Amino acid sequence: MLGEYPVWNLLVFAGIVVAALILDLYAHKRDQAVSMRDAALWSVFWIVLSLGFACYCIKRTAARRACCSLPAIFWKRACP
Repeated sequence: MLGEYPVWNLLVFAGIVVAALILDLYAHKRDQAVSMRDAALWSVFWIVLSLGFACYCIKRTAARRACCSLPAIFWKRACP
């Protein structure tokens, strides 16, 4: 465990960041303007990717920590 998070979560995060960077650079290697539709689709993709990683982290961590992370942000609820 490295600080608050298990090393496995940090390795998955690093892999996602590297893969996302490669994907983004490959997808935008043409020298063209990005349309509003493409920008919106890429934004949705990045948001879904980040929410998916958040769900992965919540599922991999203890129930107490999961209770303190996402619901506390939305409902401003104190941890038990």
